[in-house]
Amino acid sequence: MRTINRFILLFIISIVFLSGCWSSTDIEHLSMIIGVGIDVGQVERNQTTDQDELLEVTYQVANITETTSSLENSEQSGKPYKNYVETGNSILKTAYDVNYKTPNPFFSQHQQLIVISSELAQQTSLQELLDHFKRNPESRASSMVMISDGMARDVLESDDPTDIPALLITGIADHAKSARILKPITLAKLFSKLNTNTSFLLQNVVKEEDEVKLMGAGVINGDTLTLMGFLNDEEIHGVTWLTASTDEGIVLVTDEEEHAIVYEVLSLKSDITPTLKNNKLTFNVEIESEGWISEVFDVSDKITKEEQLKKLEELIKKDAEHDIEKTLKKLQEEFQVDAIGFGEYVRINYPTYWNEHKDNWDEIFSETAIEYDVKISVVDYGMKFDE
Repeated sequence: MRTINRFILLFIISIVFLSGCWSSTDIEHLSMIIGVGIDVGQVERNQTTDQDELLEVTYQVANITETTSSLENSEQSGKPYKNYVETGNSILKTAYDVNYKTPNPFFSQHQQLIVISSELAQQTSLQELLDHFKRNPESRASSMVMISDGMARDVLESDDPTDIPALLITGIADHAKSARILKPITLAKLFSKLNTNTSFLLQNVVKEEDEVKLMGAGVINGDTLTLMGFLNDEEIHGVTWLTASTDEGIVLVTDEEEHAIVYEVLSLKSDITPTLKNNKLTFNVEIESEGWISEVFDVSDKITKEEQLKKLEELIKKDAEHDIEKTLKKLQEEFQVDAIGFGEYVRINYPTYWNEHKDNWDEIFSETAIEYDVKISVVDYGMKFDE
């Protein structure tokens, strides 16, 4: 009898656990959103709605039935994605309207990317634009967020029948070993920045000649949470030198004989030290990098000589200083905001001063002297095959 009771109990427990997928929906019956593009909406004829209030939202949905076949036979298959575009006064309104056009309900838990056009980001707060994603429990916190210096809708289009643009862009951002590309910012990290009202950078993605590229970054004003403008690739490299945000990347220089030499970074350290004296703030940045020579357009081995080595390290140092100078000039003089996190070092080292001045920190940063010293060490020349 006891054995029978145990069997019945085990049977009941099994039913409970094995029935966990009773309400699931087959993946083929879901419209899986993998990318969202947000642009300024265009007013149609006879439409009385204020254009500034309109959004044009592109929803990129994975075409499950075509994804596998397109990879196997790209000439005959359709695209592995489909873009749905809708205009409305809110993100949720456009999502509801697009749902009426799709055979399956939207499913956003696999969303990878949100792209916001520069035109829209300049006139509307990111806090307002992304409010729906913060409130929606189905939003994926790990979705990357980027700015596009152009139409977000265009970035999410591709002529390659094997590409899914949202996955292509996030894939590049994840694996790119470049000092000119920012580390990806996710929705979760972005909301944290928006709540602190500090200025920051967002990766820029553009479409050039039917090719998607990650180029430069948008500068977001901490007070208005709108786009101020852009840093170019060189200026992003300057950010990398100052903050040591990555220890990967290359520097290409030319010697006095116009030979191209490539320095590949192996390690990068940055020590940012604020000093407060007589209520006046200054910064000193000590930058150290070790690397190796990964390519030389010169058949001779002269760079291995001590004298030439010092000259080479000096060339690399000057290149770094050039990028740093451009970056600081752009941030302090043109934009007048701290978008690279120097304020955090003040908060840690001088909390009282920070609490008194955090509300006008961008103004203080733009007037603060920043000294920097770059030390470059070439530690290897790569493999060499002698005759």
